[in-house]
Amino acid sequence: MSRIGGLVYRDPTRPVEPGRLSLGLLVDPGAGHGARIALPGALLATDGEQAACAQWDGAAAAVDLDLTNLDEIRGSTEAEPTIRVLEDGYRRHGARFLTALRGAFALALWWPRSRRLVLAADRFGIRRLYYATTPAGIAFGSRVSVPLTLLRTMSAVDPEA
Repeated sequence: MSRIGGLVYRDPTRPVEPGRLSLGLLVDPGAGHGARIALPGALLATDGEQAACAQWDGAAAAVDLDLTNLDEIRGSTEAEPTIRVLEDGYRRHGARFLTALRGAFALALWWPRSRRLVLAADRFGIRRLYYATTPAGIAFGSRVSVPLTLLRTMSAVDPEA
């Protein structure tokens, strides 16, 4: 099973402490598929065959995808990596683009300059995405333990959520 996770601090100058997103939280050492991207004030990580992590001009992403309509979404941009196609679709069409995705997915798109984080998961809950917020920032992951561990939050359920 593929996994994604990350941490974005509210303070963009705050460095992510070494070992903060421990590979043990996300990456199975035997799988050999793990990837991490460290940015000022943020860290994204993935593990698994269907997960990918990438960074390019002004954006970064962590995705776990099993889309049934990827060719349709990709259109004539077959040379573009899948993550770039998703980011471009979101940039052009906003949240409306996410409704066009068919299949299982969990994704995090991060634009450091504008401090914009988009988290999304498929509508049927095949891929899940959990998050936790504190005054320090937001943590997310495809396992509930990831955001709780990253922000050192209490594991109590919020009945108002």
